[in-house]
Amino acid sequence: MKRFSRLIAAVLITAAVSALLSGCIGDPPEVYYSVPQATERFIQLQEKIDEVTSGGATFAPPAAGLNRQSVQLQDLDGDGSNEAIAFFKVQGEKPLRIYVFSENGGVFEQRTVIEGEGNSIDSITYTDMNHDGCKEILVGWRMGSSVKMLTMYSVLDYQPVELASSDYSAYTVTDIDRDGDNEAFVINKSETNEGTVTLYNLMNDGEMVSSSAYLSKDTGTVARLMRGRLTDDSSAVFIDSTRNDGGLVTDVFTLDGDGTLKNITLRSRSGASDATMRSASVYCSDINDDGRMDVPFPRTLYQQTETVYYVIDWYDFSSTGRRSLAMTTYHNYSDGWYLVIPESWGDNVTVRREDSLQGERTIVFSRLRSSKDGKETQVEDFLRIHTLTGDNKRELAGLSGRFRLLTRADAIFAAEILTDHGIEISEQFIRDNFRIIYSDWSTGAI
Repeated sequence: MKRFSRLIAAVLITAAVSALLSGCIGDPPEVYYSVPQATERFIQLQEKIDEVTSGGATFAPPAAGLNRQSVQLQDLDGDGSNEAIAFFKVQGEKPLRIYVFSENGGVFEQRTVIEGEGNSIDSITYTDMNHDGCKEILVGWRMGSSVKMLTMYSVLDYQPVELASSDYSAYTVTDIDRDGDNEAFVINKSETNEGTVTLYNLMNDGEMVSSSAYLSKDTGTVARLMRGRLTDDSSAVFIDSTRNDGGLVTDVFTLDGDGTLKNITLRSRSGASDATMRSASVYCSDINDDGRMDVPFPRTLYQQTETVYYVIDWYDFSSTGRRSLAMTTYHNYSDGWYLVIPESWGDNVTVRREDSLQGERTIVFSRLRSSKDGKETQVEDFLRIHTLTGDNKRELAGLSGRFRLLTRADAIFAAEILTDHGIEISEQFIRDNFRIIYSDWSTGAI
């Protein structure tokens, strides 16, 4: 009940703020400082919730996904009015309960209950899968510590009908065939780590059809699940999975000409997406913001010290599995920035890190030159990028030859061009190609 009361409070506070912003200047000052009062309709909904909890039910909201509240508001039937969906656990053979309340004339009424087996509700998703204006409900039931069951329900006319059910490790909804309706994209991994992906498509007549394709062999957990486009503008789903021998592999799924799901990166001989395997844990991203998902391929640089550094070549894929280079970057994850490396710099560039000065961390970019006899490699520094964090960071950023790239509360990023050494470089060029790393790129969260 406390959680539900907090939901009511949040709704009321939002309403109060909206009133303040609506320009009600003529109201007396005490109106603005009065405690928000629960509306009659929400008091009545709370009474309906009390009826359920008074019978011994306890709140049991979803543990994962975007929708985790104990009571959620969704317009399930497309009439413009939200239904209230509440999650409970009771004693009995099917202890998990999802109550749906609809509002009629300001009064909430219980319309249906979805019952489920298991220990808890893992997740819930609301989406229209057949373009009829009504949302289907996808519920992930957690059956045990490692077993989850996804069940898809139609709640047309408040009559819950099971459309399909499947074990799952992860899932998403996406309009992969771009017909205006969302499909369910379900990943299932066995105990031996053999994995399949199944696409569920709800037809206009209510029939659920599906097609499946394999994941790469010898993979562990699904690390990241992303939706994106291919070079021919077709839609795809990109799955980053951990490899049993370390690193990551990406499987790319799209539809073939007859609407069947296919893994365009899987090689039949090895049973894996060999071309997307990498030792570093770098995840797919639309790195250049062109709407296409890019797959990263770390490339080791010439070593100046014992530390290994690398740049990342980002590749786009076509629906036939052919790849093309989209961008090359150097990512400094520890300091939170990256630099786009132009093709004109070629392969003869390397980096090293210098941390000898307190409050100043520096990445040095260098060009490689071979001696005349080809037996020795010379390293010529041409660019420094500084992350300045000390109390004197402003003074350090203003030193002769340095120019600022970005200022944050906790750090100043500055650069220093040493000499061109035949490298295409300028202050404006560095500013245009210096970017901040967003946290989800390095965490791999789904």
